[in-house]
Amino acid sequence: MIPASKVLLTPLAVVALVVQLGDVAVPPSPRGHLTSRTGPQPPRPTVSPNIHVSAARPSSPFNEVVIAAHPTDPRRLLACAMLEPGPNRSVKSAGWISADGGRTWSAPLVTTAHWANDPTCAWDAQGTAYFLHKVNDGRPTPTGTVNSDFDYLGIERSADDGRTWRPMVRGPQVNDRPFVAIDAADGTLYVAYNGHLHGEQQQHDNASFRNTVALLRSHDGGHTFDPPAQRALMDQTPTAGSNAGMDAVVVVPDRSVAVLYTHMTLAAPTAAGAATPTGKPTVVRSTLMLARSTDGGRTLEPATAVAEVSSGYNLPHARGITGTMAVDASTGPFRGRLYVTWADFATGRGHILFTHSDDAGQTWSDPRIVNDDATTRLPTGGPDHSMATVAVNREGVVGVLWYDRRDFPAGDGYLTRFAASADGGHTWGASVAVSSAPNSQAGHRSGDYLANGGDTAGLTAAADGRFHALWIDNRTGVQQVWTAAISLR
Repeated sequence: MIPASKVLLTPLAVVALVVQLGDVAVPPSPRGHLTSRTGPQPPRPTVSPNIHVSAARPSSPFNEVVIAAHPTDPRRLLACAMLEPGPNRSVKSAGWISADGGRTWSAPLVTTAHWANDPTCAWDAQGTAYFLHKVNDGRPTPTGTVNSDFDYLGIERSADDGRTWRPMVRGPQVNDRPFVAIDAADGTLYVAYNGHLHGEQQQHDNASFRNTVALLRSHDGGHTFDPPAQRALMDQTPTAGSNAGMDAVVVVPDRSVAVLYTHMTLAAPTAAGAATPTGKPTVVRSTLMLARSTDGGRTLEPATAVAEVSSGYNLPHARGITGTMAVDASTGPFRGRLYVTWADFATGRGHILFTHSDDAGQTWSDPRIVNDDATTRLPTGGPDHSMATVAVNREGVVGVLWYDRRDFPAGDGYLTRFAASADGGHTWGASVAVSSAPNSQAGHRSGDYLANGGDTAGLTAAADGRFHALWIDNRTGVQQVWTAAISLR
């Protein structure tokens, strides 16, 4: 969940509170090359029946989903989501485990903290499931601070496919949107998040703090963590905020760690139009950035620009994390290649764009359009696709999932769609609908309707090569969690 009052990003700094400055080259705002649909025979996806993950809580509204696959056992999946959002940040998070490839799911673990949000999850090589989230105890927020300065990382673990969960471990303080990745070689647990670096005074105005890109590491399954490696965003001004929107973290085959985030410039709160229909500050510029650690998470190297983005952050139906990232860990020709995908609105509608890097994020390919309705442009704008999510399977096939609005030109609903590429993203097969029913305003019966379904969607690749999608829709009248397996022929 991306908070309302945050600030902007840029030349970065700090490991062990040492701040560095550095120039960052930013590529021009991409319009996206049309993707070829010819060439090698593209994979043909087949979608399984939709499975109702959250059926045990049919009246609870859910949003913001993440899914992870066990690295070697294709039967075991882990899903997590937020539920029951309410006033004053009251919200919970829940986790489920499947031991049969997604056909059935365990009873949910629902957090008992005062509130918990921004869930993320992963498996280690020994079969332990890790379910992490931000947690807050609900204590009063002191004057001159913000409540996220008192959020901390909660770590939940299950070693028996969700039949039991160990007591939550209280981890370090984190401010916003953690994501987790685990190094299968040695079990090191990495958590990337957005942090705050304050000055000497207890104040939270633009002059008194900076946002940071932060990376935690644990060598004992999340019981303890080393101090975070951080780089601070130094370009904040009294009238323009600078925010680090966390997007993803992955462990690369060479065991370096890649962190994807969005450097957002926010309009001044007093500027005309600074408030958006989302209730959040207006984002006036967004750049996807990549920071790497090549020393096991001790430090973060200076960041490089991935792409300039015309994001949907200011649109209620398209707001969410800006992009997602995956790495090819197969033994194929693209091993080690990093893939990033995002929704871009530079053409006046929402396209799903895609880029890759073969040099650890130093340079990136020209963005390509993945959605196969790219030539469609409605007179009033749209259709606005959003929530691009990428994964790579064991054969090196790249899959992209998104919330598709070609059937909802007014932006009041979406279906989940998927497309795949077998040649590193050069060509893409025709997309297929994954969800058999939409998330739509017309179908909503209970609770507040979230047009974007939350700030994340879920896609993972299992050890047998199948993809597994996780999304939000309201076919029951309530926004619930659904999944499906996607096989390729």
